[in-house]
Parts: sequence; C-alpha cells; structure tokens
Amino acid sequence: MDPKDLEPVPPAGAEPAETGPPGAALRASEAKYRLLLETIQEGLWAIDRDSRTTFANERLARMLGYSVEEMRGRHLFSFMDAQGAAVGSDLLGRRRQGAREAHEFEFLRKDGSRACLLLDTAPILDEAGCYQGAIASVMDLTEVRKTEDSLRTSEKKYARIYDLSPEAIDLTHLESGVLVECNQSFIRMFGYTREELLGRTTLPGGLSLWVNREDRDQFLARLKAQGEVLGFESSFRRKDGSVFTGMLSSSLLEIGGDRFSQCICRDMTERIQAEAQRRQLDEQLNRTQALEALGVLVGGVAHNLNNVLAVIMGTASLHGQDAAGPAALEDFQIISDACRVGRAVIKSLLLFAQPSQPGQTSFELHAALGEVRTLLESTAAHRVEILERFAAGPVWVQGDAGSFSHAVMNLCLNALEAMPGGGTLSLATALAEPDWVEVSVTDTGPGMAPEVLGRALQPFYTTKEVGKGAGLGLSMAYGVAKAHGGALRLASEPGRGTTATLRLPRLAPPGRDPAPPPAPALEAMHVFLVDDDEDVRYLMSRMLRKAGVPRVRTFAGGAELAEGLRTLDPPDLVILDQNMPGMDGVQVMALIRERHPHMPILISSGQPDIEDWECFRRPGVGVISKPFNLEEIRARLARFPAAPGGGA
Repeated sequence: MDPKDLEPVPPAGAEPAETGPPGAALRASEAKYRLLLETIQEGLWAIDRDSRTTFANERLARMLGYSVEEMRGRHLFSFMDAQGAAVGSDLLGRRRQGAREAHEFEFLRKDGSRACLLLDTAPILDEAGCYQGAIASVMDLTEVRKTEDSLRTSEKKYARIYDLSPEAIDLTHLESGVLVECNQSFIRMFGYTREELLGRTTLPGGLSLWVNREDRDQFLARLKAQGEVLGFESSFRRKDGSVFTGMLSSSLLEIGGDRFSQCICRDMTERIQAEAQRRQLDEQLNRTQALEALGVLVGGVAHNLNNVLAVIMGTASLHGQDAAGPAALEDFQIISDACRVGRAVIKSLLLFAQPSQPGQTSFELHAALGEVRTLLESTAAHRVEILERFAAGPVWVQGDAGSFSHAVMNLCLNALEAMPGGGTLSLATALAEPDWVEVSVTDTGPGMAPEVLGRALQPFYTTKEVGKGAGLGLSMAYGVAKAHGGALRLASEPGRGTTATLRLPRLAPPGRDPAPPPAPALEAMHVFLVDDDEDVRYLMSRMLRKAGVPRVRTFAGGAELAEGLRTLDPPDLVILDQNMPGMDGVQVMALIRERHPHMPILISSGQPDIEDWECFRRPGVGVISKPFNLEEIRARLARFPAAPGGGA
C-alpha cells in the first residue's frame, strides 16, 4: 500500500489548499505524510489481501533488522516461526471480517534473534466492504518483556529463597496484628497450616503465638518508635502448646498507606541447648582438671609425708634397739606401728590419686582390699560401720593392684557419700565360678531410682551438686573392670541401698620363687646411699651402720653420685631414692649401669606400685618401700645380690 492512499479526500466544494503547477499539491502532501510516517516513534506495517508487505517505515525496519526495501513484498508470516504464523493466521482471519485488535507477536529478526512486537491492526476495506489488506501500528515490547521476564525470574528465585529460608518470615499488619503472609519455615516452626495462619490475628483471641503479652507490647512499641528491632528474644508457643525461645528481628514497611511489620524469627532452642552443653562440658573439664591437680598435689604431699614417716619410724626402730626397759621398748613399738598404719594410708592415697595403668602381673585380691579398708577407716571418721565378708583363702587375679584398688576406692567413696548420716558399708568377695571372683561394695543408703541407675555408668553423669564430684567414679571403675577382662554390675532400689559388683577372672596361686643365693656378710658391705632429703640420708646411714654395714657414703643426687662413681672405689650396693628433683631414680639407675652394668641397686620409694615397674624387675635390682624400720632394711639387705634371671 502506498502512503498516498492514506491521504484524506477534501470535502466537496472545498477550495484547493494550495495553487501551483498541476500535481504539486499532491506531491507536497505525499512528502508531508511520508515524513510523518518515517519520523513517528512507532512502526507502521501495511499488507495487501495476500498478506504481503506493501509498506514498512524505517522504525519498523530497524525493529526487525531489515531495510525497508528488503521488507517490501515479503509475506507477513515469513518474519515468524511456524507456531507464530499459525497464531497470526487465525487472528488475520478475524481482521478480514472487520475486527480491530491489538495483539503481541514474536517475530524473527534478520540476525535470528527474536523480537516481541505489539501490533494494533485495522483492516483496509473497499467501497463494497471487501477486505483489501490491513495496516498496523507496531510497538517494540522486546526490552519490556525481557525486563518483565527478569523480574518474574527474580521473583521466583527470591520466593524460593523466602520459602527455603530456615528462619520463619512473616508479614503482619501492624495495627490489627493480622498475619498477611508467611513462609514454610514459619508454618513448620509454629505447627499451624497456612489456612490457619493467614488472615488471623496473633493477639489473644486469634493465634496466641506470644507467650508473654508484655514482650509483644514492648516489641511493637520499639518497632513503631525506631522503625526496626534487631535481636529481640522472647518465648513463643506452638500449636501443640510447647514453648520455645525465639530471636526476632523486624522492620517497618508501608504498603498502600498501611503499616506492616516484616519479621524474621529464629528458633534458639538448639543454640541454647548447645550453650548449656558447652557450659556443662566446661564445668566437667574444670572438675577433671581439679582432680588432676589434686592428684599431683597428693603425690607431692605423700612423698614428703613418706620422708617424715621414714625419719620417725627409723628413729623409733634405732632407739628401740637400745630401749632401757620394757616400757620404753613398748613406746617405740607403738610409734613404729603408727608409722606402718600411716605408710598404708599414704600408699592407698597414692593409688587413689594417681592410679597406674593395668599391667600384666598377678596380685592377691584380699591384700589389695585390706589396703583399701585401711584408707577407709582413716577417712570415714567413724560415720559408718565397715564389714568384711571375704571368701576363704587367698584369691589371685591378673592385672594391676593399683588400678584395682583405685576402682574399689571409688565405689566405696560413692557408698560413703550415699550415707551422710551413717550406715553400713560391706566389702565382700565370692567365688561365683571356678574361674571367676566377684568383689562387691554394698551400702545402706537411699538407693537409686531406675532412671538414675540406667545412667550411672555414663562418664560425667552425676546427681551431686557442682563441686561435689565429676561423675567419673563409676565410669572409671567400669573401665578398670573391662581392662581386667571383667565387668561391673550395679543393683539398687529406692530405700534399699546399692550394691556394686566387680567380676574378675581368677588365677591359680603362683608357685614359690626359688631361694636367692646367700648374701655377703653385712660386715663386709660398702654402700652408696642417694637421697635428696638430708634428714633421711642421716637417719638411713645410722640405720645401715646399726644393721652392721661398716662403710656408708651418702649423696644428695645423681650428679654427686656420678662424680663419686668416677673418683671413688665402687660400692657393693647403691641404695637409691626414686623421687628426686633433677634426675629421678630411673635416670640415675641408667647412669650407674653405664659404668657398672652388674652393680646391685636397691630402690627406696613410697610409690605404691613401684615393685611392678618393669625397669625394677631386672636382675640386680630390688625395691624397699618407705618408710621402713631397722628390721625391714636388715632383712632386705640379707637378700642381696639378686638371683640371676630375676629381681631381688
């Protein structure tokens, strides 16, 4: 269609608008309208009855990437894909009937890209009303639709994030409290369905989400005054009635003249529980570290007490040899007996504070239990009566006497704490089967409820107040029983006391060791004595001379002894303290062995399990426990040197 066909016809009788050469007015009018069609911001597209392009302005050509000449004569549907052509054919059929419509089409540009164009199309009819073609104004909506698509994609993305957020998010009308929108986390957190939530008020009478009305009023007052509230902690109620602590942050929004609160709520239950567990673990760690520190303290105190008892016991035994009359001798004997009790108490205390790891040695069960009872009698302060019911004869087991005593002591201390007002503590052994023995500790305390009994063996579980215990006693006893190839069993009922039973495998009684060869006469001995305590050195040297050893030389430590071994005649025996500052007994023994591989060495120590140390179970090495009296040191010296292939 040519643009001159669009020129309006002047009304009848009207004077020509312009005068001039014939056709000049028509050409001027055509130029004017062509200029108008080329400069308008919309595209213009005219087609004939066969849908071929008769006119396209520059604006339209630029929309599709063609020139005007390239478009002229091309079929309308050649600018569309098959699907678009089918839709266009249907719409074009309606336009043939005189309908005017606006519709979006997707066209193919010359470079293959797609353009979304809005065509407002009107049919061209002849005087008889027959369809002759169509003309359309064209608007390019490509960028608009891209923007809308991007917005929809962004909306879907953020809507997905909104729903997938682990925090509960809601939009609530500020004045009425009506819940307008919420995400899935909000639904899960409070336990309601979406239908139950939306359109309902969170005030009492609607959904009672807030536990405390005062918190809600304070929150709303801050939100209205400040426009936002961050980190507001309060209690909230779920549909099932359960209560949890939530952290609420909110900002104020204005939508359509109304004010809304956009809130994010985080369930703090897990964090609160984690913090409580962390505090509990910190407390348990502090208690455990306190126990470890106590063990170190007890070890140091016990070593010093052993030296004190060694001086007292040695002095009493020396003077007892020269006592003037039976009364004086009895006095010194009482002192020695008291020192023996103190020695047993300190040994048991060391076993309790610093248990050793289970070794592969045998020990007699009733002797170990006797040491435990000695310590109990000194700590129970006569609050309880201690009973023994032991199986007949000695009972031997494989393991570590120190760890076993520590486990039994833990069981006894638990029993004592269960009877603050007094009661009876029973220690018993029973031969349940030929190869097994059971050691039981029974108290007459209040007993344990089933729920407490079920957790009693768990590490760090305790029903005591903070500072009263670390909750490790029973679990440590259980560990010792397992390490010895046995088990620990608890039996208790409320009001009927508690019985803890250690079940251990038995050993056959050990055979007799062969008698050592006769020792050299004490009168011929030359002894080096090494001890860091001056009083102990003085007293032990007197005791050795009293026992018959004529030559005793003392040293305060390993460095002095090394010099003596280098410059002096070698001795027949070295008596060596184990616990010394600088080099301890093990290190000094290694120094001696470098110069004199076969020199007899006697270790003097208050360590309870010293005889089970592998390094002291070698030929030429013996052990004597502090404190000791004159008779004990004389008897020990009489068994030196050690028998070949075994300890002294």
